[in-house]
Amino acid sequence: MSETNNGSQPTSNDIFQTLIDHHSRLKYFLPGSEAPTDAAHVPHPYNRPSYDQMYMAIAEIVALRSTCLRGRVGAVITKDTRIISIGYNGAPSKIGQCDQYGCIIDSEKGGCIRTIHAEQNAIAYASRIGIPIENATIYVTVSPCIDCAKLIIASGIKRLVYLQEYRNSYALEYLELSGLEVEQLNYGLSAIYNEYCGQEASECQ
Repeated sequence: MSETNNGSQPTSNDIFQTLIDHHSRLKYFLPGSEAPTDAAHVPHPYNRPSYDQMYMAIAEIVALRSTCLRGRVGAVITKDTRIISIGYNGAPSKIGQCDQYGCIIDSEKGGCIRTIHAEQNAIAYASRIGIPIENATIYVTVSPCIDCAKLIIASGIKRLVYLQEYRNSYALEYLELSGLEVEQLNYGLSAIYNEYCGQEASECQ
């Protein structure tokens, strides 16, 4: 049975209807209304964020942990709809951070040499504790640089979803030419809040 757009199973063919039929002590319950006699009378499922929307919003929250002064980036790696690693850009742990001492810029290559990129941190952590990330999906708030793109390919990740495009956009084409599925998702934390918890929503679902 296929999933609906929000990840919920259709209720008209509830497999637990048989269980309810066999046990009189069990019944359907809906707060604020009389219990229906069968699953066919249950209202439509909640409107919920998709997995992509949820994980991108989480990546934006992860980015808030960044210590880089030049831009905050978050990454979330998932597999089988579960988070298996996260990362944000910042210096290695127990080493001075940019927000403490300032960024260190390479005048020839450019970029801050103090920090590790969010994608690198997420992949490195998974590797360090033995989490396989082959065929995983990585969500990033900013599309990867060319070096991170190469690492993503080498790690076996098969899908990348990004929120904003980094200035060196050829890295995205590099990923696509290497066989990765690449997708931009213009839906993040603010969109989640506005749709589900904002003033226009009747309640924070």
